[in-house]
Amino acid sequence: MRKIILSLSLLFAFVVFQNTQATAQTLKIGYVQVDSVASMMSEYKAASSELEGLQRVIQKNLEGEAQKVQARRAELEKTATTQQLQAQAQQELQALYAQFEEKQKQAEERFNKKQNDLLFPIYAKIREAIKEVGKENNYVLILNELDGTNSSYILYSAEGTDVTGLVVKKLGL
Repeated sequence: MRKIILSLSLLFAFVVFQNTQATAQTLKIGYVQVDSVASMMSEYKAASSELEGLQRVIQKNLEGEAQKVQARRAELEKTATTQQLQAQAQQELQALYAQFEEKQKQAEERFNKKQNDLLFPIYAKIREAIKEVGKENNYVLILNELDGTNSSYILYSAEGTDVTGLVVKKLGL
């Protein structure tokens, strides 16, 4: 009886081991360099150019506003001769600085919104291509090689796991 149980246990262990090996061999995992793919796209280049232009306009406007605040500050410093006038000048300057900070915040929000509006469809297109590559090539998982700080999520990868070329080909780049 012990021999039968031992034989069945060994047979069961062998079957489980073989099944695990077969499953491990069918799991395909790859990675893609999403930012690299994006930089190859004409839409991305156009969006980057538009964002750079917007950033220059915003910067120029904010520099103009800063100069106005500084000019008003210099004017108030010259004319505020009494303590009462100095207190009024201080209040006016605080209000001007608050307005300037609000304009900076609005400019940043405007830029971020434009950036999202321009880049979201591009990255959505890339994500769709990645999904198609994954399905067509039987990948179980495809990772982005880099995070937003250009630090790699991939600590090791075997040859043939970089699917960037397949995604680029899928996008026709």
